[in-house]
Amino acid sequence: MKGAAVFLGLLLCLHRTWAQGESGGIQDVKATHDQSSSQTNTSPDIWAELKELRDMTIEQMVELRNSKSKIEKLEQENTVLEARMSSNENEVEELRRENAGIFTAPVRGAYYFRLTGWGVKGSTHISFSLYHNNRQITRCHDANDTLGFISVSNAFVLQLNQGDVVYTVLKSGYHIYDDSFNRTTF
Repeated sequence: MKGAAVFLGLLLCLHRTWAQGESGGIQDVKATHDQSSSQTNTSPDIWAELKELRDMTIEQMVELRNSKSKIEKLEQENTVLEARMSSNENEVEELRRENAGIFTAPVRGAYYFRLTGWGVKGSTHISFSLYHNNRQITRCHDANDTLGFISVSNAFVLQLNQGDVVYTVLKSGYHIYDDSFNRTTF
């Protein structure tokens, strides 16, 4: 019986050592505990990061909605301005056609006018004038050069009130030439 008790005691000792070997002993238990607690500390950091990213995404979505509404407002304003501009252009074109070479200002503003006259070998001089409300602004004149061609050009910016008229007058006894190349323009 003594032998069985000794054998049982040795068996218990071996079992205890084997259990410590499995878990790495007392030191390994402490290291395992530290590692486990650092993992639990890392988990809240990941959740905090995810919350920050979610909040940033929500803020960006709100900003995107605000930007979209601003863009829509600007597009509406642009459409209104385009309609007004198109209407003004149509009105100017109608006035130009109605008066056959006489421009009538539809609204008060600064207007740009460019005049070009061209002559050919048969004519010796060209001369025409630009008028604003029956007042002469300029007279464009040129004589025939050695090649037999004459050209003259001028440009003005005039401040006009609504209803002011601008037109050109070909001086009596002078000629200008025009063809499909639109060499003489106003």
